Amino acid sequence: KIGGKPAHQAHRLDVTNALDDLDKAGKQVQRNRVIAYFRRAFNWGIENNKFIELETQSVVIVNPCDHIKKSREKPKERSLSGTEIRRLCDNLPKSGIREDVADVFRLILLTATRPGEVVRIKYSQIADREATRNKNRITIKVLELPDTKNSSTLIQPLTDQAMAIINRRKKTATSDYVFPAPKNPDKHLREDVLNRPLREEIKNLKTLPFTAHDLRRTVATELSAIDDANGSKITRFIKARLLNHRDPSVTAVYDKFEYLEEKYTWLSAWADHLDRLTGANVATLKSKAGE
Repeated sequence: KIGGKPAHQAHRLDVTNALDDLDKAGKQVQRNRVIAYFRRAFNWGIENNKFIELETQSVVIVNPCDHIKKSREKPKERSLSGTEIRRLCDNLPKSGIREDVADVFRLILLTATRPGEVVRIKYSQIADREATRNKNRITIKVLELPDTKNSSTLIQPLTDQAMAIINRRKKTATSDYVFPAPKNPDKHLREDVLNRPLREEIKNLKTLPFTAHDLRRTVATELSAIDDANGSKITRFIKARLLNHRDPSVTAVYDKFEYLEEKYTWLSAWADHLDRLTGANVATLKSKAGE
């Protein structure tokens, strides 16, 4: 249904009226997602003969969403400064943000992984891998997370700081999920609960407003400002691999190398930078709300 009208009776005007409210509220991104869902649902109904006009018994074959253009979306540009990162890490333990939610923010900062993927991490998805660091063979922990946004499996190295958070949480775990839902440990914490505490506690965090996803953009931005142990800068190619962005090039079809060591090198350099920036190990900072 659209409003109170059955789907098979919906017309283009019904769809545009529903979208106008989102447009007026400045929610262009949400409007575009809604029209995409509408269009897909109507296409499925038409393809499967689900929309039948009861009076005439005729099958509806016109999608009322056809030729409705997307709104222009303004790219998000929010990235925390070094001062804001320090304030966030310093004030997060003093805020009223729940400990599990605070740890999600910390892991986003340490891994550059999408918020919706961090909340889905399971202990059983963490494995050992062999890698080389400073010409020495070492064993590192990696996250093997299937079904990510780009439909591929994320293989993300986990630094000592990231593993400290995961190991701390595992001591009191009641679920395979690192971040189980509070009322149902068989399910993971929902991504949509992350931004509200940030809005409510922003004064205590002493930063400008930001979202959970802005933390990931912050890592991507600040990585370009630091050096690795050899004084080198991260390349855009390795940064894209670290962020698990889809590579549309023809070469990517053949190049299945995981770049695990390169990603581990830069995530380690970033985690050490965070420790120096905050004057403490980010992973050991616990929130007041979780005590």
